[in-house]
Amino acid sequence: MIYPQSEEAPSLATHSGFRGRLARTPLSGEEGCGGHISATRSDDHLARMEGRIWPMVAHTMIGLKRLDNLQFCVDEAITNGVRGDLIETGVWRGGAAIFMRAMLKAYGVTDRCVWVADSFEG
Repeated sequence: MIYPQSEEAPSLATHSGFRGRLARTPLSGEEGCGGHISATRSDDHLARMEGRIWPMVAHTMIGLKRLDNLQFCVDEAITNGVRGDLIETGVWRGGAAIFMRAMLKAYGVTDRCVWVADSFEG
């Protein structure tokens, strides 16, 4: 299925709240940690957005900046008719794969798979 570039991307995968939940990015400067609320420093927030600090409870360690880039890449592949499956390597908890699968679902793409691969060596 190919979508024209002028068509707006589906809202499920592009909604910033969805990406934020995968990356567990605090919205108000506070973050849940083991059932407790703790304040985060603004430089910690920026580092999390860029994927330089791995959150303990997130589904991905890549941060919102890289999720935005991943969204751009998948969107370009779909809208430009680039064929093939998608893969996340070095999976950790699979957040990027979850995001790619959500994008495919939002676009109604049913002829592609999302593969995950990890060495489980650290």
